[in-house]
Amino acid sequence: MQHSPVLRPRQPARLRFAAALSLLSLLFGGALGACSEEEQLPFCFGGFVTADGKCEGKCTPDKCLPGNTCVENRCVLECAAHTDCLADGTQDCTAAVEDDTKRELFACQPNDKPFGFGFKCPFGDECSKTLSCPETGTPCFLDQCGGAPDACEPDVDFCYGRANCLVGKCPDNTPCTVLTCAPGECTAPLSCLSAAEGDADAFCTKQDCQSDAECPGGFYCGTTREARELCGSMNPTKGNNGLCGESSDDCIEPSSLGQGNTMFEGQLCVLRKTCIQRDTCAPCNTDLDCSQIPNSHCISLPNDTTKRCASECVKDSDCGRSYECKAVDAAKPEGPKACFHRFGACVGEGNYCEPCVNDEDCGPLTGTSVCIQATDGSRGCVDLATSGGACMSNDDCPLSPSGKHAECDLNPNSQNYQKCQLLPYTLANPSNPNQGGEASCW
Repeated sequence: MQHSPVLRPRQPARLRFAAALSLLSLLFGGALGACSEEEQLPFCFGGFVTADGKCEGKCTPDKCLPGNTCVENRCVLECAAHTDCLADGTQDCTAAVEDDTKRELFACQPNDKPFGFGFKCPFGDECSKTLSCPETGTPCFLDQCGGAPDACEPDVDFCYGRANCLVGKCPDNTPCTVLTCAPGECTAPLSCLSAAEGDADAFCTKQDCQSDAECPGGFYCGTTREARELCGSMNPTKGNNGLCGESSDDCIEPSSLGQGNTMFEGQLCVLRKTCIQRDTCAPCNTDLDCSQIPNSHCISLPNDTTKRCASECVKDSDCGRSYECKAVDAAKPEGPKACFHRFGACVGEGNYCEPCVNDEDCGPLTGTSVCIQATDGSRGCVDLATSGGACMSNDDCPLSPSGKHAECDLNPNSQNYQKCQLLPYTLANPSNPNQGGEASCW
């Protein structure tokens, strides 16, 4: 007898799916049910999620220009020195980590310092024309885009993947620099550090700094002389002279010293804290700090508590008379060498011809001993009130740490006849006085 199949009610689809899922859960030990939120595909799969939660295309080194790599999903230039980065003072060569490999490296990155640090200002007024945005330090060119500087829009094709890219286009497609502030907020925060008008070494910098952090890479907050005269100073007049610098600006009122500025009265000049470029004997922590000086190192001297910048060398003659060429690391005599000061330190106790970096290193600010630069580039403390005293021979003149006396001028036709020279003088050829030489404490 043939039986007809028993017909059972058909389960709804959702119940059939639940049953199948339950069976799979049993078969695979609950693995499907254990899928966590972290294991699900993110909304930006294959891309990069920015700090503000946006998804953007992922940076890979092959998309960057040669010498660039990806840091924080932006193409950045790898560097070994601050001089590898933009020369306008707005970038530093700083430590970074490559995105995918986590390789530690150095890359050029924005430093939020004012645009124009280090620019030359031989005429003294160039820095006042160098405008920047106060928060970011980025440049302001107010004459671009036909006098409508904020009409500059980012050049999307050029800027893709580049950190803080300011390259832009005006409405007429001419190149411009993107403003990061309103045109009315642009300021000129830098001043010209100059000995006098026409000074070829004058440069734009920030005055009244409080620490190195206010200066760009390769600069530090040091002490400089103000060229302006101190009002009412006499015997001697402080400022507007060959030592302090020459200035036609109004004199400085003593009551204004330290009032909203870092100026203070020094031995023979008004002194001030200023961001200055590191040079030989400037304080440092790493070689990178000294990288504004070509082929330089940050070395430790035996009698100095502070590490100092020093130029690389091969032999003593590569250094000035006051220096000797020694291994940067005494344990590795075959490694790189640098010019070490023969005194064993870049700053002494302020005695005659002991090394110094600025006037503060040369005794009390109420005295008359200041930091003088010799013709070999080194600096030494000299008391201008006594060093030019009367003499009959070199033995009557001050003695330097190297054992050399200052020279007694015994030329009857000289205006300094029978007076001590400020620094010891060494003839290039002792048998030929007319061949010349150099002044040096060593």
